[in-house]
Amino acid sequence: MKLKLCGAAKIVTGSCYWIKIGETQILVDCGMFQGRKEITRLNYEPFLFEPKRIKYLFLTHAHIDHSGLIPKLKSQGFKGKIFATSATVDLCRIMLEDSAHIQEMENEYENKRRRREGLPLRTPLYTVQDARDSFSLFERVEYNKLCSITKDIQVRYNDAGHIIGSAIIEMFIDDNGKKTKIVFSGDLGQWDVPIIEDPTLIEDADYILVESTYGNRLHE
Repeated sequence: MKLKLCGAAKIVTGSCYWIKIGETQILVDCGMFQGRKEITRLNYEPFLFEPKRIKYLFLTHAHIDHSGLIPKLKSQGFKGKIFATSATVDLCRIMLEDSAHIQEMENEYENKRRRREGLPLRTPLYTVQDARDSFSLFERVEYNKLCSITKDIQVRYNDAGHIIGSAIIEMFIDDNGKKTKIVFSGDLGQWDVPIIEDPTLIEDADYILVESTYGNRLHE
């Protein structure tokens, strides 16, 4: 098994994990980099993997810093399945199309500047049609249900208590007889919040990949 952090490392945006188990390549999240210009430019860099070789994408939740590059992934050859909770699928249909509108508008504004300065025009990061094309790849999963994806990969989605549909993903991997459990926290919510359920307590794991915005201090 191989694991690579392709975003949200030393930065709190652009969450994306690449995992290779045997010949199967998968992703957990495919988020957009948001923030200052030097950060958002990362969205235009090539992926650190080949999109057409990715078999499955497991999405923790719909926020754009976790899902926002899915249309780009699709437009560059990804044809696999995207697993997400039902609420996350519904939210992504709204948020990814909205994000695509923003990409098109910002690109139009940028190209006006480039025309004035005689610079080459830029194509948008992705279009509304790219976003809509990705919707057919989503597959809904239920909380607390162990799902066999392949003979070597099982996953279970647990409520992360962050936004509606958000999930902590438990991934059970059998790599040539070596069994490993990886937990992907996604964004974790607070306890006793109206509407949103409390985060699920995960009792054991071999590896934990945790969002750590508050990892160096106590959260009030």
